[in-house]
Amino acid sequence: MTDTELRQAGTPAAAKGAATAPDGAAGRPVRPVKRRRRFGPDTTKGTVAKIVLLGLVDALAVYVLMMLFLSESWGALAVSSAVVLVINWIYLRTGGLPAKYLAPGILFLLVFQVFVVMFSGYIAFTNYGDGHNSTKDDAIAAIQLTAQKRVPDSPAYKAAVLAKGDSFYLLFTDPEGKVSLGNTETPLRKFPTPARTPPARPTPWTATGP
Repeated sequence: MTDTELRQAGTPAAAKGAATAPDGAAGRPVRPVKRRRRFGPDTTKGTVAKIVLLGLVDALAVYVLMMLFLSESWGALAVSSAVVLVINWIYLRTGGLPAKYLAPGILFLLVFQVFVVMFSGYIAFTNYGDGHNSTKDDAIAAIQLTAQKRVPDSPAYKAAVLAKGDSFYLLFTDPEGKVSLGNTETPLRKFPTPARTPPARPTPWTATGP
């Protein structure tokens, strides 16, 4: 008998089709490998959770983009749109697990650290302040209001707001009792002071008999 025939005769398990162990592990049965069920972002539950969370993030992003569009902040609108698209691309594609873990941290780092430092450096070389947040006319009006001083020994007037229908009037009374009335359409006009009549004295009660 040849060597090949001797090997086949000495290994009856191979003729029956049974699984044999590799060389060096003779006599040990080979256990079948069981595939474990995966629970992760690629499963149905993970996909549903990912879509719900991305929907909430996108809803907030759409609101922010609308506010930036209405305020005509075109630079911030372009950057925010690019960030939203990149986040959706990272979490909707298959694979790229490291990017999915690193994206939130990198985003917060850019917003709360890099942007703050760059914006502070930009503001440091401008005249940004309380007097430069609005137009020039508003700044002049604010300066005029804060720079007004009362003239010494000037009379003090009493002021009252009157309403007639849909119109409002301003009533001034000087220390002598003279009144002036006007509104935005008509200038102040002096009116004669009405004569004051003394109040009538009450009639004493008298007892009446039968």
